[in-house]
Amino acid sequence: IAAQPEIHFVVTHPPEGCPTPAVYAGYQFLSPQRGAEGIRAACQRGDQEQVGRLLFNSLQSSASQLTSWIEKQLKILNNAGCAYTSMSGSGSSCFALVTDTRRMSVIRRAALDAGLTRAYAVKSWYTSSIEKQIQLWSCVR
Repeated sequence: IAAQPEIHFVVTHPPEGCPTPAVYAGYQFLSPQRGAEGIRAACQRGDQEQVGRLLFNSLQSSASQLTSWIEKQLKILNNAGCAYTSMSGSGSSCFALVTDTRRMSVIRRAALDAGLTRAYAVKSWYTSSIEKQIQLWSCVR
């Protein structure tokens, strides 16, 4: 998905992991899944707040049964002023969409001070080909 404009996040990781096979084993289909069409359209419009409102992770409930760190991270990010938060992948990392980029370092520091082992301020980026991504990644590193 082309993120226009750039979308910024703070990604956190707790001191305790979340085993992927167990997360999937605990997953229960509760309702029809939402698609990514709304998020894709919001990205194309550059509507970061709509992207945030549409974030979801179907595995979050299952992962939260395995570790209390999912809910702890989301609470830490919400307490730091992040309105749009979610678990990443099958856990145990979480993230917050940050619409005020001036606050990214403050949010990151709050996450670390609250006991999370890692926190990163990151931004999305888009290129038209894998070759271009590799070239850009090589320049960043």
